[in-house]
Amino acid sequence: MKDIEKLFKDSLENHEFPYDASAWKSLESKLPQARIVKPINFTKWGLIGFAAAALAVSVFIVSNSDEKNSNSITKKEVKQVEKQTSATQKKNVTTTTSNSEKLNNNSNTTQDVSTGISLNSPTIPEQKQIRNEAENSNHQSTKTTENGVITNYSNNQLNNQSNTVQTSSEHQKPNTSYKIPSVSTKCQGESLELENENAKSIVLKTPSGNLEVIKAKGNLKSNLTQTGTYSINSIDEKGDLIELKTFNVINSPSISLNFDSELTYENGLPILKANLESEENKVKWTLNNKVLDINGKNAIIYAFNKGAYELNVTATNELGCKTTESKTIQVKEDYNLLAVNAFNPNSSDVRKSTFLPVALQNRISPFKMVILDPNDGGVVFETSDASQPWDGIDRRDGKLVNSNKVYIWKVSIKSPEPGEKSEYKGTIIRI
Repeated sequence: MKDIEKLFKDSLENHEFPYDASAWKSLESKLPQARIVKPINFTKWGLIGFAAAALAVSVFIVSNSDEKNSNSITKKEVKQVEKQTSATQKKNVTTTTSNSEKLNNNSNTTQDVSTGISLNSPTIPEQKQIRNEAENSNHQSTKTTENGVITNYSNNQLNNQSNTVQTSSEHQKPNTSYKIPSVSTKCQGESLELENENAKSIVLKTPSGNLEVIKAKGNLKSNLTQTGTYSINSIDEKGDLIELKTFNVINSPSISLNFDSELTYENGLPILKANLESEENKVKWTLNNKVLDINGKNAIIYAFNKGAYELNVTATNELGCKTTESKTIQVKEDYNLLAVNAFNPNSSDVRKSTFLPVALQNRISPFKMVILDPNDGGVVFETSDASQPWDGIDRRDGKLVNSNKVYIWKVSIKSPEPGEKSEYKGTIIRI
């Protein structure tokens, strides 16, 4: 500002007003003699000269101001390029200069080597163009790409690019860096075990929306009670789930097992009855982990020995899903042909006056029964006819055996039922 004021002052002090004597005489002849005109002409020409000087100074000031503005913009962008080049360790940084620098480069002027700024002032038309382009540059943004290249984008271009990135984010593909547990289609009621080998947690989402977190390097055991689509998900930085894999759980057969709680006898045999309620026809029966040769939904189990009887039934549907149900009962004593341990030959009741195991009277299978004397092992009685029980007569002498004496009986079954022993024995006493 001080330089401008000095320039203005020197211009006024050194200015000389032109003087033309002939022009003055011509003008003087046209004016009345009584009026003084010299001061008027002096003022007029003085104002004209002053205006010309002021115009010259204004043009000079504007020219210098435009040049400084242009240089100021260029230096600011050069500093920004140098700073970003240093941050990327000087990796091939390409700088797109502003339009004002392009004008200076196109003009035949000398440039400073270190800054690239024009040392000569542009012409007045160029100054106007520089000012317009400098204003337009305020609506541009500088973007540094991943490889260090700096490019200029207009606001509209940046907005369009931002919209593109957002859309891509909404359709982001699963992160393939995750190790996803392999899970195939499951059936309802099956157990699921997932192992997370990743360094970050993953989440199992059930069809109802419940979430089960599997920590990094952890595992999860779960019973698949719900049917539908399950998903395995990762967790992004915002806490949102990103689906990695899905699998389905399909319906399993619905069944209901009815199993006798007490032992019953049919045809002299100890049996347990079972019935399956289900719409499925493919059924498998097992008893104490042994497969039974039974087809259909009804089962008859022979209980010859005391102990626990665990019955399992499995129904399978067309999709291969299975449902198993089991029940257990306890049998308190071994099967022994329902034989009594005493009889009275003198009783009027036929059931009490003779001896023959009750089961042999109802069973179809052929048998043989013998009564033995415990003292010498001799055969006291023998029969293979259910209608011919022992009446207490010792066949060796034809006499009634002594009372209160214990005798041994043995029965051999020629066609035992599956799981049944072929020989039974016990004791009998005459009272």
